[in-house]
Amino acid sequence: MFRKTLLATAGVLALAYPATALTADEEVAALKQLPWVGTGIYTLPISGSKLALPQGDIAVFGAHAQRAYKLLGNPVERSELEAFVVDNTDRDQIQIVTFESNSTGFIGLDDWTQLDPTALLDAFRRGTEAENQQRRQQGISGLHIRGWLHPPTLDRNTATVYWAVTTDEDDMVAINANAVALRLGRRGYERLTWIGTQGQYQATGNHLDTMLRAHSFAPGSAYADHISTDKMAGYGVAALVGTVLGAKAVKVAAGGAAAGGLAALGKLFPALLAAIAGAFYKLVQWLRKLRRKPAPGE
Repeated sequence: MFRKTLLATAGVLALAYPATALTADEEVAALKQLPWVGTGIYTLPISGSKLALPQGDIAVFGAHAQRAYKLLGNPVERSELEAFVVDNTDRDQIQIVTFESNSTGFIGLDDWTQLDPTALLDAFRRGTEAENQQRRQQGISGLHIRGWLHPPTLDRNTATVYWAVTTDEDDMVAINANAVALRLGRRGYERLTWIGTQGQYQATGNHLDTMLRAHSFAPGSAYADHISTDKMAGYGVAALVGTVLGAKAVKVAAGGAAAGGLAALGKLFPALLAAIAGAFYKLVQWLRKLRRKPAPGE
């Protein structure tokens, strides 16, 4: 069964990347060759922020993180991806957190009261369902948004907004969970995306919380370091969250480049979520094999 699954996912990769398609065994070998690291303090290559990787987690950074993402069959480029972290403590309870840097300029908090969680969830569902036709044409299961595990919440003390949703896929019984945290900084924000199962999700003290505590902006780059002459994003945090979740009607304080950037983000995010969630089960299987001790004679 495991071999059959690997061969099937290799077929998906061949559709997504026909010019550089690898066999399933070559993909596993390529994952093994990436420079995974364990406990330590690391500088994220795009944002320059720090990640104090806790014991039990492994990670790859920069181009290696993007390589891992591609090897798992994801058809969407993620040039902002700067870290790919795996909870390595339990081979049957794998959790993943990705880090992405976004240099948008300073984002204000004043529009937060305009955010409507119910309308956002409806928009998120519509945007994700609209992407499913393209996914199925690529041989990838459709993704469906089931509901909030945790509606969008703003922590003003840390300038962090976070939410969690449940998802499922075509012909799959198990329910995945996806949580996102947008940690605002002086010059933009860091997006942390957690992938696991609904059973793994905890409202507090979860792996995403652990990664937020492990992450810190470089001196002078935190949200509290903002000064009036800094570049401004031209929109607030509610507009950012709304567009990330695919909402069409969000208020933008400034038009032009700011509005265009939000529009592009709104089109991209449902595809990104689908790509991550669609790869979750193959990631679990491949990482189990990645960590398995060779049997005698292998």
